[in-house]
Amino acid sequence: MYGSGKYDAYLFYNAQGCCVGYGMLTTIDGKVWATLAVKKEFQGQGYGTSIYQHLINICAELDKQYNDHFYKGQVYEYFSKLYKNLWIEIYADNAESLKAAQKAGFETVHVGDKVITLVHKGRNVHES
Repeated sequence: MYGSGKYDAYLFYNAQGCCVGYGMLTTIDGKVWATLAVKKEFQGQGYGTSIYQHLINICAELDKQYNDHFYKGQVYEYFSKLYKNLWIEIYADNAESLKAAQKAGFETVHVGDKVITLVHKGRNVHES
């Protein structure tokens, strides 16, 4: 994923074994970005928030791994900074996704005409 333009993709299933959506992480310009989609028939049921929370926890775990396993040099500093915050962009007219992101702890940093940029600042959702 690092600097390669590749994505880490995750499929999410409910208790009945139905795929409800996906989430993806990638790096762009030294930031970790997330995106997700929930299948139409499962929207409005909390799955978006759950997927956001899972992606947040993945980043928190990666940050912890780098903290535990790397010396406090340049490599650690880069990855710790990278995984500390998780960024997303949501279309301004997508109220449901914005609500899900805010419930997961994302904070708005920029509101544009078409896109809202949000960040989750480096804490595991179980610590919030």
